[in-house]
Amino acid sequence: MGGLPTINPELVSELRHKVLTAIEEQGTENFHPVDIERIQKDDIWLWRFLVHQRKEISWAFDTAMECLKWRKEFGTNDIKHSEFPSVFEEIGAMYVFNKDRDGHRLVTIHVRRYRKEPLIAHLTKRYFVYFMEKLDKEKPYNRISILFDMQGAGYQNVDMDYLAFMFSCFKTYYPAAVARIYAFEMPWLFTAVWTVVKGWLNAKAVSKIKFVKKNTIQEFVDPDQLLIEFGGNNPFVRPTCELPDIKDYLMADGSLDMNRIQDMMKKKVHFAESSTEDETSIEAEENIPNQEREMKIGSANKEYFLTINPSDELAFPNVEHESTVTIRLTSNTTNTVAFKVKTTSPAKYRVRPSIGIIRPENSATVFVTLMSGFSLSSLASDKFLVIAAEVENENISGSELSEMWQSAPKEKLMHHKIRCCTMADSNLFKNDLNIKSPVASSNLTEKVDKLLLQNIEIKGQVKRLQNTVYTIVLFQLFVVVLGVVVWQYDFLQEILSSKFTADSCLNPNVR
Repeated sequence: MGGLPTINPELVSELRHKVLTAIEEQGTENFHPVDIERIQKDDIWLWRFLVHQRKEISWAFDTAMECLKWRKEFGTNDIKHSEFPSVFEEIGAMYVFNKDRDGHRLVTIHVRRYRKEPLIAHLTKRYFVYFMEKLDKEKPYNRISILFDMQGAGYQNVDMDYLAFMFSCFKTYYPAAVARIYAFEMPWLFTAVWTVVKGWLNAKAVSKIKFVKKNTIQEFVDPDQLLIEFGGNNPFVRPTCELPDIKDYLMADGSLDMNRIQDMMKKKVHFAESSTEDETSIEAEENIPNQEREMKIGSANKEYFLTINPSDELAFPNVEHESTVTIRLTSNTTNTVAFKVKTTSPAKYRVRPSIGIIRPENSATVFVTLMSGFSLSSLASDKFLVIAAEVENENISGSELSEMWQSAPKEKLMHHKIRCCTMADSNLFKNDLNIKSPVASSNLTEKVDKLLLQNIEIKGQVKRLQNTVYTIVLFQLFVVVLGVVVWQYDFLQEILSSKFTADSCLNPNVR
């Protein structure tokens, strides 16, 4: 499972001869020596071109030659891991984890963790090629499936140039490498992006793309192979960090100071004060044990080893259907941090992951979904409680973690409360014209996305109103037409009746 069809040696030999002849004719200096040697010896690579082009020699030849020229121009064989700052891996935007049901290695790409940065666009593309090359060399006979995680993604994460480059790699430069693409929880805002992407692909490629949600992805990926945040059972949490503002790390010649970027990533970052509400309001939280209600829920300070964003309130869009928001947990310590997230209304919310591990100075994203069918007016009484503790073993098992929560001393635990509200009631939006909080400033992008959701809601209401108006107008038009028809019928009857009376008077024999 997960591999290519059985190699046809005759087709491979024919393609090899055709490609090597073309290389000689065009000059070996125009191709990389590593790639020429690979054409000479690597049957699997040639077979992939054939599989990709339905075993048509001429098509496979054209694709292979285009690929070879691109590899020489792009410098694919010369890419080294040392080119890239460690933050490229630490942001956790792209990694391999487990397999789908067909046995294909699953490459997860978190779209929300990518940010368009023109200053490092070429470096970003080279990193993607480095990533694909690494996969290619590890298991050249096995194909991959790509899971584009679009939860929490917005317009700031869209880079059409980078997306076009990725699909060019899938289409030409890494033939038959991708078995399937899963677009997970694609927001409505990405519909236009999909329309463009679809135009780049043929029908066969389009058929490989599956749009999935938490309730359908398990058709393609076993729950035990799927992370909790995707609706599966696997508790693994990928350590993450934030991508720095690239403009602050430019040198005089316009190039990036990679050393400064690396140094910055090692520094601890603290948010401004969190909620300062007293602990008495937690008494309403019936689903949280009494001993935990008594623990302090204070404001963030130097002793806090975990910072939380948003820190005060979790604002849900004013929509009737299911909606998801995120809580960002960032470690401020050199120790591993365990966390769990509780709510006063467990039947109303889905929290993924609700427990997890965060490695030193990394982050985790918790997805909180408000289920459909619940009244938005009841959100004001709901709260979330984040509990965290430092642990010595980053490979702690689930059973050990459960035991730790039961036995940990109160003074070793950090508690933080977040209230729920709608965006209409959110202080973040009420203070838009007078933003003073550093936390609010860091959430500008998030606010724009929420405003876009509000805009979608308003457009939906306008559309429903327009439909109602159209219905009324059509009904009135129908009434008018019906009235005209009835009037014409009565008028015609009157004329015929008058004509019959006149004819009777002129000709008494007419009956």
